[in-house]
Amino acid sequence: MKFISKIHSYLVLILAIVLISCANGSEKDVLIVNAADYGFDENDSTIALQAAIDSGAKKVIVPNMGKDWIISRTITLVSNQTICFEPGVVISAKKGAFKGTKESLFQATNKSNIVLFGYNATLKMQKQDYMGSEYTKGEWRHILALRSCTNIKVLGLTL
Repeated sequence: MKFISKIHSYLVLILAIVLISCANGSEKDVLIVNAADYGFDENDSTIALQAAIDSGAKKVIVPNMGKDWIISRTITLVSNQTICFEPGVVISAKKGAFKGTKESLFQATNKSNIVLFGYNATLKMQKQDYMGSEYTKGEWRHILALRSCTNIKVLGLTL
């Protein structure tokens, strides 16, 4: 029952955000996209997720597909966007990928006004892979690499 209450609260919050946006902005300001509409692929959804982010939408919803969103290369964030990860969503680095010593799951440089929102959602790398002999040792494989950014909010996510 507690889980259903959390989901209900999450949905009410999303609806409130949409309604406020509709009341205060132009059609362009309220553009919302669903990342799955760009082609969820259980083996590698990198292209779909990046396309949703690059769409120009003010809000990107990443739905729980019942399977991890597998990402094989760094996703680049854009300014002035909210990404909402539904409860239960897992964004996971692809095993055997991220060979570069400075690769991260998500990155932004000189960006602003980004919100990553996802209570009961998880973003994860493959630390055991990076400790193996196939990888050059490095200290920069992060989940989030934010460089020279302003007004960034990360809410509720497990990293």
